[in-house]
Amino acid sequence: MLKNIALLALLCSVIAQSNAQEYMDKIAKRACECSETIIKNNNEKTRNMEVGFCILNAADAEDKKRFKKDFNLDFNEIDKNGEKIGKLIGMKMAPICPATMMALANTEAEKDKTSNPLQVIVGEVIKIEKDFFVSFVVRESNGNSSKLLWTSPIETNIDMANQYLSLQGKTLQFSFENQNIFDPKISEYRAFKIIKKINTK
Repeated sequence: MLKNIALLALLCSVIAQSNAQEYMDKIAKRACECSETIIKNNNEKTRNMEVGFCILNAADAEDKKRFKKDFNLDFNEIDKNGEKIGKLIGMKMAPICPATMMALANTEAEKDKTSNPLQVIVGEVIKIEKDFFVSFVVRESNGNSSKLLWTSPIETNIDMANQYLSLQGKTLQFSFENQNIFDPKISEYRAFKIIKKINTK
């Protein structure tokens, strides 16, 4: 008897999960169909907002009730739950419309690149410092000096791991981006020049 009750409970659980999967898939499909039209819109200022509306509007009244019951997330409290709701539905959208989700991700990546473009300094490496990161002090032809940090892989034909100390005294072209990094010495964020590319001159 107990065994039969356990099997019945397991069967009910499987059916419930299947139903949950089904309604979530329907929400994701509707969100995908809506988002596919947004991707064609080149207005970057409104694209993310419109995709967010696609996701939130993909759930009908009954879906919202199920969502609240299954995930304890209320669509009427978007300020509080919007991000979590978006992530749950977004995870379901990925296998349904991967091209659309990839296009969104690429758009954000391109936006990040254009919002923080690389800058260039050409000068002689007059000092190399080894602290938590390796840094290069570079003196330009106008006499100005700048400190640039090596924090991640650099696009270059130089074997940085084995040859970076030999760069002192050489004139090189450094491509870098400014990043705000927390400085524990002053207990606040400040701008650092982070090297992305080195070209020999």
